Amino acid sequence: EQLARLGKKIIAVDLNPFSRTAQYAHVTIVDNIVRVMPLLIAASRALQEDADPKVVQKRITSYDNAKILGAAVRAIQQRLKKIARQGIYLRIEE
Repeated sequence: EQLARLGKKIIAVDLNPFSRTAQYAHVTIVDNIVRVMPLLIAASRALQEDADPKVVQKRITSYDNAKILGAAVRAIQQRLKKIARQGIYLRIEE
């Protein structure tokens, strides 16, 4: 929150799209950090090497974090509905 108040651009990797971190970030990646980092590095390198600067700028200006968070919530919702229909639950072993 403080970084946002200071006008800093925030990129967050968070499993929870409802978290304060995810909500305050300018760019939120809803995933596990261990899984994300290699993909993020590869995408960044590819973008640096191949992309037209105008295309990159258009992507940046058209990015909508609220839309991304909404899509993540819908994906979670669909997954939970599927699990509920199948009657899947976690078994706790003693």
